[in-house]
Amino acid sequence: NIDSSTIGVLSVNNSPPGKTFTESDLGLLRAFANQAAIAIQKSRTLEEMRQTYIDTIAMLARTVDTRDPYTYGHSRALSDYSMAIAQRLDYHDSLLEKLHIAALLHDIGKIAIPDAILLKPGPLTDEEYQVIKTHPALGAQILEPVHYLKECIPLVLHHHEKYDGSGYPAGLKGEETPEGARLLAIADAFDAMSSLRPYRKPLAKVEILKEMEKQKGIQFDPFLLDIFLNAFTIEEGSSFRKKARESTLKMISEGREKISLFDLAVCPDAIDIEAIEDIVRKITENILHKSRLLVGDRLSQQVEN
Repeated sequence: NIDSSTIGVLSVNNSPPGKTFTESDLGLLRAFANQAAIAIQKSRTLEEMRQTYIDTIAMLARTVDTRDPYTYGHSRALSDYSMAIAQRLDYHDSLLEKLHIAALLHDIGKIAIPDAILLKPGPLTDEEYQVIKTHPALGAQILEPVHYLKECIPLVLHHHEKYDGSGYPAGLKGEETPEGARLLAIADAFDAMSSLRPYRKPLAKVEILKEMEKQKGIQFDPFLLDIFLNAFTIEEGSSFRKKARESTLKMISEGREKISLFDLAVCPDAIDIEAIEDIVRKITENILHKSRLLVGDRLSQQVEN
């Protein structure tokens, strides 16, 4: 029982041959049941906080996407396509979640890019392009104070690197770039070419796949690109993304880290709910703080709203 509410029943059906359960056995069973009840309650609370955290990240991603009507939904699409590749690589659960979060937040640094550049209805000048190229580093700075996101930061920072070393911000070459970032680069390019832009129409899927094939070993990791192209060929168009999206939603709903009930029963205080709450608070406060410093009160008010 927790707070006078019954949350489960522990049933013991068989005693050792020739013996009956004693009052001592009952006391031990009662103690374990109480610890199990606490563990179950903590596990439920942890999952609720985890879902709040994921929802907060999704909200922040939508905040960036809504600044530009031509890229609305881009972060979600990038997540879907990235997960489609990763699941074919048999990534374990914690890596899948890291990739999912990094995909949603990959463009968070764009909150610092002026509207005149970000929303320009035409090709950028060289100077404007240099400003755009700062957004991965700005995104990494925004996420840096949140310890929980430390493994996502390299993916956000390096998702514009190219396989031949001609990308940015660090000019990393080949496998110097984290695999997750190389994977995001493929998904990012695919979604960008298949989306409407103020200066061009979406490219046909056949054109996109041909162009990506040309960039094998130049812009894209050849191995990861082959996985993406093969997957897309088998499950063309909307069905490809739909299946990827379904898998992503399944991952989120199930929860990634499976915690042993026995471990929780033995050590129920192992789950630090306050720490989970602190993660949600830190990332939100840091986004608002950075947006005020970098883009002023007007845009930061939009972010806060």
